[in-house]
Amino acid sequence: MITAMSSEFFPSFTNVIIPANDNVQLFARIRGIDPGDRNKPILVLIHGYPQSSWEFRFAPQYLPPDLPLFIPDLPGYGESTKSVPTTETSAYSKHAIGRDILDGLAKCLGLVAGGGGPKQKVILCGHDRGARIIQRIAFDFEDYPLFDILGIVLGDIVPITVQFQSFANPVHAAATYHWSLLAAPYPIPETMIEKYGGPEWVGNCLTGWGGTSEKGRANFLGPTGVEVFKQHFIKPSVIAASCADYRAAAHIDAQLEAKDHEEGKRIKFQTLVVYSKKYLGSRYDVTAVWREYMSYKERLTTCGIEEVGHFCFEEDPMPCYVAITDWMREVLRLDM
Repeated sequence: MITAMSSEFFPSFTNVIIPANDNVQLFARIRGIDPGDRNKPILVLIHGYPQSSWEFRFAPQYLPPDLPLFIPDLPGYGESTKSVPTTETSAYSKHAIGRDILDGLAKCLGLVAGGGGPKQKVILCGHDRGARIIQRIAFDFEDYPLFDILGIVLGDIVPITVQFQSFANPVHAAATYHWSLLAAPYPIPETMIEKYGGPEWVGNCLTGWGGTSEKGRANFLGPTGVEVFKQHFIKPSVIAASCADYRAAAHIDAQLEAKDHEEGKRIKFQTLVVYSKKYLGSRYDVTAVWREYMSYKERLTTCGIEEVGHFCFEEDPMPCYVAITDWMREVLRLDM
């Protein structure tokens, strides 16, 4: 079923599995990538929890047809695997997963450190956990000498430390209970979700965090949406990797982000934040929050999407991808 739908939603794509960083088998959907043309930017799309690369199934319909795309499953999620035990929390930090993904892209392109030639131009776009990985890459960009990062797109997030600080509000804490639950010591959340049923858990999460508009729910629910993500969580390995992801957020990522902020480390790249006005925007002044994390406030662009929940790239994909395309043309000055 998924294979047939892949052809419908991802025309002209190739599915690949790339060995990355010795312990990862990275599944990715790729389109239009030419290893010989490093000057043509590649848009990397990184999904969130509890999803997979399938989250970006509407991207080909709305993005420029000649734009090269690299859309992986996060290591441990979907069809990607990571052989490091999930009890080794540092291996599932945003820094580590970012390295896994960009190592996979480098191998896909045949890029080798010290191999000479120009850097590969990339634009990094992520939603939810994927956006947090991209934020980490933006802080650690010097660790990626093979890539020239032109800009980043962050989908429906605030920084991790801001998210945790908001838990002082009981209503916010209750609404985002999964942050604490999934970060609980191994194997408490893994066992609870397996006993409850991985697909049932995913169904509850996705329907609860999505919006209420009829159009959005039609796009998001059903056999081409939520049902696909449910299938991935049949696998205990996916449940375990996703819990390790949240455990790393609490024990590693938040502390590192706080340290960086205290030391004055900021995002230097052109940044677009796409967010739901009714979901994230109802809790935070998104523009004001992200200005505090920018080296140059004029490099920040924000775009609030009306009448959607957390899954804006699926509930109402057109304005999201139009915003990204316009930003690439007008701010990054790309010819497409």
